Amino acid sequence: MPLELSRHVTKSFPSLSTFEYLIYSCDYGSIKPELAIYRNCLELLKAAPQDILYMDDRAENVEAAARLGINSVLFDTVEKTASRVESRFDIPVPSYGRCRQSSSQYSSTNRRPDRMESD
Repeated sequence: MPLELSRHVTKSFPSLSTFEYLIYSCDYGSIKPELAIYRNCLELLKAAPQDILYMDDRAENVEAAARLGINSVLFDTVEKTASRVESRFDIPVPSYGRCRQSSSQYSSTNRRPDRMESD
């Protein structure tokens, strides 16, 4: 991301201030899937690779992070990704974050919770 754009994003989205760190590739001179950007993130976070869960929608980025020992999951759909996280890690995944194929008329910002089978 170009420097000017990263600063614009930070100023335009005040909700980003809830994050302790915002890591923009332009600040580090490295981009995914280069290993240096992942190393920079680990160093900044003072975290061990095995303590991180990384998700990305590009396989080459997931593979690069995994090469450093970072727990990495390919994101394609909410259902598939949630299933992968549940099966590989001891992390509870709320069902309300998932939607059924038949609920496609709902926008991504207005999803309804899954209903019980008896509904």
